[in-house]
Amino acid sequence: MLQFMRDYAKSWFIKIMLWTVVASFVGTMFLVWGMGKETSAGVVATVDGKKIIYTEYQEFYKRILDFYKKQQGNLNEELFAPIVKKAAIDSLITRKLQLSIAKKEGLVVIDEEVIDEIQGMDVFKKDGRFDKDLYIRILQANRMNPGGFEDAVREDLLVKKVENLIKDGVKISKKEVKDAYARANEKVDVDYLILSPSNFINRVTFAPDKIEEFYNNNKSLFQRGEEMVVEYIAADSKGFEANVKIEDNRVNEYYNGHINEYKLAKRVKAGHILIAVSPEADEKAEVEGRAKAVKVLQELKGGGDFAELAKKYSDDPNKGKGGDLGFFSKGQMVKQFEDAAFALKEGEPSEPVRTPFGYHIIKVEKIEDERTKGLSEVRDDIVKILKDGDAKNIAKTELDGIRKGADLKSADFNTVVKGKQHFTASGGGFKKDDREHPVLSKAAFALKRGDVSEILEDGGKFYILKYKEKKDAFIPKFEEIKGEVEKAYRDEEAKKIVDLEAGKILEDLKKGKEFKKAADELKAMKGTTGYVTRNTIASSIGRDENLVQTVFNTKKGDYNKVKLNDNYFLVYIKDRLGIDEKKFQEEEKEFTNRLLTEKQNYTYQQWIENTKKTAEETGRIKITKGFI
Repeated sequence: MLQFMRDYAKSWFIKIMLWTVVASFVGTMFLVWGMGKETSAGVVATVDGKKIIYTEYQEFYKRILDFYKKQQGNLNEELFAPIVKKAAIDSLITRKLQLSIAKKEGLVVIDEEVIDEIQGMDVFKKDGRFDKDLYIRILQANRMNPGGFEDAVREDLLVKKVENLIKDGVKISKKEVKDAYARANEKVDVDYLILSPSNFINRVTFAPDKIEEFYNNNKSLFQRGEEMVVEYIAADSKGFEANVKIEDNRVNEYYNGHINEYKLAKRVKAGHILIAVSPEADEKAEVEGRAKAVKVLQELKGGGDFAELAKKYSDDPNKGKGGDLGFFSKGQMVKQFEDAAFALKEGEPSEPVRTPFGYHIIKVEKIEDERTKGLSEVRDDIVKILKDGDAKNIAKTELDGIRKGADLKSADFNTVVKGKQHFTASGGGFKKDDREHPVLSKAAFALKRGDVSEILEDGGKFYILKYKEKKDAFIPKFEEIKGEVEKAYRDEEAKKIVDLEAGKILEDLKKGKEFKKAADELKAMKGTTGYVTRNTIASSIGRDENLVQTVFNTKKGDYNKVKLNDNYFLVYIKDRLGIDEKKFQEEEKEFTNRLLTEKQNYTYQQWIENTKKTAEETGRIKITKGFI
């Protein structure tokens, strides 16, 4: 097991990566593991002979979906379902593999470790201490018993030990650190010119017969997609909310079951006075900036008014508000600023604090400790959530009654809903893969002549669709779309011209032609980045990897070009700056730790993927046929 990790660590290279794990569900995972008993729903997969049963999968699927709904708001469940389904089964399989490996490696978790882990969870704490009654209440609200939960925590800790076993073997050399630091901090100053087909559209000439020839050779470009025309009955759940009454016991139950959502982190209300100093400032500018900040601080300590001093000296755009930043919690400000602010007492000013923006004098006006919102604060929100759920259930139930109470295949929909509040009947057409109504579009195209759909939810409304007509895809006649064809022809020809001209213009620039003159002649976009790193260049010319690599691989004083989609970027490297060795020495320890963490995460993710691949190839993972 460890051989791959050792081999991989040797060949590891620095790269930017997205480390996405199901860690978002830590603290709620226990609501899934160990919940289910095997039922007639069956087994969805086995890993090393251990079963993943449908109830286990279903519960985890629901929790991932709920998580993304909270992140994205009005999430289209049907469209998102395949992604969530795969994420759920992949995560469950990974967990089973991790537990299997833990057993093979002889890893164990003793009772004291489980107890320490549970008692350290904030969700079970009251006034900063573990509260057994709260612990039992939260488990009961989530349909769990202490035994099942504690078994789940034990499994979580085993999985963590497997993770640590892999990560602890990962090392990082000084050369890796220096190379990565250079990649992150070297700077270039770039002039650029963007050539687009639109800059050459006026150069396109053609004989009239060329347009029709283009149409005949590219008819598929002008095809109109097939369309499904339906009749429908719609029920708006919002109309039913007025008749919904929510009892106090339901509000209390919801609050207790979602108590973790109402925890508020510690936050402070602060103001600052900023003396702006560039991150790349030389020693003289640094000294002058700090001296000015010290002078402002002395005035403040001498009885000066903070707000007035901010208006007078601060370089921050909010200085008109006296430097007031309002309330913020950890994670909202840059680290240096945050550390200083949260270390202050109310009314206490800080010493000058250096951040990438310059020197700050910070003053905390008010501190609000971590707390949990009381029921009275969130009652209205909870009632709204419960009302929305109940109203949807009523709308769906009444629509289901309509569906069962009439022969909708032959009935006139307008007659069916006549006199019924909150129901409407209408009709319309859907294109395939309709982005505005993907659920209805997919359901419409599944209908056959004479079919009536099941009840569908889309945008907070419920629908029943009935097949009316299917319109096949077709290509309009040339005469009907001549203008559209001519535009498409011009666009294609302009792309060919820009391909030819980009190289010629680059050679002209190398021979001394000015960027401005070239840009003005073509009415092309031009600009300069100023000194930028690989990360900050995005704000100037974008973050396309090929473009960034080309820019940073081009020598000072050289020109280059990069094609990006249909456009060309012509770049001139005016200057390059290497790293500040003194600054590197100051930041080396923190940077090394951060880089090591990235490397450990990457190595662990690769180990998981390789372990799964090997298990699949050797038949240790078996997914029920037809499930995915």
